[in-house]
Amino acid sequence: SGKTYTAKGVAEQLLDLNIPIIVFDAIGVWRYLKTPGDHAHAKGYKVVVAGGEHPDLPLTPKSAPEIVRAAIKENIPLIIDLYDSKLSKADWRRIVQASFRILLYENKGLRHVFLEESAEFAPQKVTDGETYAEVEKLARMGGNKGVGITFINQRAQELNKAVLELCDNVVLLRQRGSHAID
Repeated sequence: SGKTYTAKGVAEQLLDLNIPIIVFDAIGVWRYLKTPGDHAHAKGYKVVVAGGEHPDLPLTPKSAPEIVRAAIKENIPLIIDLYDSKLSKADWRRIVQASFRILLYENKGLRHVFLEESAEFAPQKVTDGETYAEVEKLARMGGNKGVGITFINQRAQELNKAVLELCDNVVLLRQRGSHAID
C-alpha cells in the first residue's frame, strides 16, 4: 500500500540534502537505496548496509552499537538490515534498544531514523519494557538532539498510543479496518 515506498522517498530527499539517515529495516528492502532505479534521473545512494542478505558489514547485537557509533562519528547513512535468518526477534529488540540509546545520547547534528515494523519495538501491549522505553524516549526527546523519527507499520492501532501521540505528523495509507480508522 506504499508505506515503505513513501518513506524511501522521504529518505532520498533527506540524503539529497546531506542529512544522514539510519534505517532499522525488519523487511529487508531498504538496501535497495544503493541501487539506481529505472527512471531517467534515478541514482543509487551511498549508504552502508549492516546485516541482511548482502551486507557491507556483519550485524550482531554485539556489533550494532559500534556500527551505529561509527555512522554517527563519520556522518554516514546506515541501514541496519534486521531481515536476517541469523537474527531472532529478541536480537532485533536488543539492536534497536542499544542503537536508540546511542542515537539519543551520542548523536551530533541532524539525523533521521526510520523504524520499519515499528510495532515490533513499541507495541500497544508492551512486553519488552526496556526496548519500548528507548523507542519512546527517542520519539519524545530526539528532536532536542537533532534526531527525527519516522515510524512505519502495517496498522496504526498496533503502535503504542503514547508513541503515536508524540508524532507531529501522521500519514495513513490504506487504513481500511474499523479499528485503524478510529
